[in-house]
Amino acid sequence: MAALTLLSTVIGWISLRVISQVEQTNTQALLPTMNMARQLSEASAYELFSAQNLTNADSEGVWLAQGKMLKAQSLKINHLLQALSEQGFNTSAIARQEKEIAQTLGQQGTLVGEILTLRAQQQQLSRQIAEAAESIAAQAHGQANNAATSAGATQAGIYDLIESGKGDQAERALDRLIDIDLEYVNQMNELRVNALRFKQLIVTLKDAQGLSDAEDTDEKLNQLVKILSRRQQRIEDPTVRAQIADALETINQYTTLVTLFRKENAIRDQLQTLMANNLFQFTRFSTEVSQLVNAIEKRNEAGLARLTHASQRGQIGLVILGILALCSLSFILWRVVYRSVSRPLAQQTQALQRLLEGDIDSPFPEAAGVSELDTISRLMEAFRANVRKLNRHREDLAEQVRSQTAELHALVLEHRQAR
Repeated sequence: MAALTLLSTVIGWISLRVISQVEQTNTQALLPTMNMARQLSEASAYELFSAQNLTNADSEGVWLAQGKMLKAQSLKINHLLQALSEQGFNTSAIARQEKEIAQTLGQQGTLVGEILTLRAQQQQLSRQIAEAAESIAAQAHGQANNAATSAGATQAGIYDLIESGKGDQAERALDRLIDIDLEYVNQMNELRVNALRFKQLIVTLKDAQGLSDAEDTDEKLNQLVKILSRRQQRIEDPTVRAQIADALETINQYTTLVTLFRKENAIRDQLQTLMANNLFQFTRFSTEVSQLVNAIEKRNEAGLARLTHASQRGQIGLVILGILALCSLSFILWRVVYRSVSRPLAQQTQALQRLLEGDIDSPFPEAAGVSELDTISRLMEAFRANVRKLNRHREDLAEQVRSQTAELHALVLEHRQAR
């Protein structure tokens, strides 16, 4: 019994240990691949998100941050692909696409950096040109005010000449007022208005970069520069004329500004082409990642199936072991307890009962091989032998009594006869 119990315990422990090892092995194989599949999907999504943010970067800080993010995600993806490849997954296609995406994103980052550099130059030059145009407008406004003041004085003089009866002088003064003073006021006002229009067009050009009306804006700026140059030459004050000439030199740099905008537009066209290519590559990459994730899920399902099968085998083994143990226990109980103890004890009990009832000649059961039952058998045999001795002794005594009684009876008869 002890050996059977020990054997059952050992076999059960071995079965449970095998199941535990299978579960641990499959769990250790499943969990990392599941985590890597999740991380790969997240990294590819972050890479696409960072690529979009890189394209829309409006400052050097954002540009650098998104570039670092893309580099980190690319390294993470390559690390995950290497780990999956070591576990037997085919990641060559994804690795090749990731390399192509990294190269394209590098070109995209370079173009965005060039755009930011051009934009900084544009902002600085636009600000200088706008300030120059505003300076021209302010000085033209001052000249117009001075001319208006002079025209007012001329008008007062004309009134005085008319009152004094000097009609010819008043007529000449009126002609001078109309031809010179008022015309000068109009020219200065025109200079101011055109300078403000030029400034507005510069702002429009900055806001409309990359649009189809850039060429039209360039032509308008060219016409305004010609008008401003002609009006600058009509300024009477030499100091103001020189200052406006300096401002016009700054304004003439609008051609450089337009060239910068055209360069930016050309780079943006290249960037749009790269973005379309990136989108196509990301679509293929996402498809490959999805296929890899599906392969990982299938392997995980196969591992779970093996784990379930091993668990079922272990359970079946334990059930079979339990049935065998129960059968063995039943056999042991029948063989040891019933045949060796219970049945011989019942037979000896019946023999003892017959012996007690006086049937001392009834056969005793054979020895059972159990020390206690053998002792009972010996005691019963000794008891029966003693009973037989007592019976023989009783019979001897009875015989002696009968013989002595006969002798006594004979003596009595003889005595009677003698009397």
